[in-house]
Amino acid sequence: MPQPPHNAWAVRGGAVRDALILRGLVLEAVEDGDGPVLSIFCAAASTGEASHETLRRICEDADIPHGQVQVSSVGRLVEAGFEVKLAVDDGESELHHHVLFALPVTESQVQAFIDCFGQAVPNPTGGKRRKR
Repeated sequence: MPQPPHNAWAVRGGAVRDALILRGLVLEAVEDGDGPVLSIFCAAASTGEASHETLRRICEDADIPHGQVQVSSVGRLVEAGFEVKLAVDDGESELHHHVLFALPVTESQVQAFIDCFGQAVPNPTGGKRRKR
């Protein structure tokens, strides 16, 4: 599956920006058999759609439970040396993607990932899971 377009939004749940904590999450993903990855949700803005509408749509469609989210673009991640792959196994949202990290996972590599994203902003959906 090809990467989403470079201008697609990349949204990750939560406010954590600590490289050691996120490195630990990548290593947990390795232990769980997913490989060296962190999850994000990607979608392109619709024509004429305002940025707040795009963020709301992504958070709703992905059902992001976090009260805060961080926003970037697929292009910024690719420019920083990351690969972004669709990851919809196990009933994940069609917007769910993995950002792949090189092994061994270094703190500087995780910091480069963090630097791709802006500071956390409130999740426009409030972050509560909806019943399906």
